Amino acid sequence: MVIARALLSAPRLLLLDEPLTALDAGLKKSILQQLRSLHHEFGIPMLYVTHDPAEAIEICQEVLILECGRLISRGNPLELLS
Repeated sequence: MVIARALLSAPRLLLLDEPLTALDAGLKKSILQQLRSLHHEFGIPMLYVTHDPAEAIEICQEVLILECGRLISRGNPLELLS
C-alpha cells in the first residue's frame, strides 16, 4: 500500500489527492474507515482532495471549497455540503 510506504518516512502531513476515484461504493467505505483509523493512530494531519461531497462529509473535520484556485468557503462539512 502506498500509504504504508509514505508513513515509513514519518511525514508531517499526508496529501491524499482523489484516492478513491475509481473504486466501487463498498470498497470506498472500507478504505475511508481505514484512513480514519490511520489518522487517529498516527495523529498525522491529512489533506484530502475530492470532488465527492459524500466522501468529504464522511472523512473531513473541516472543508475548504476552492473555485479557480481561490478559497470561496471554509467550515463544517455537513453545513457546507448538505
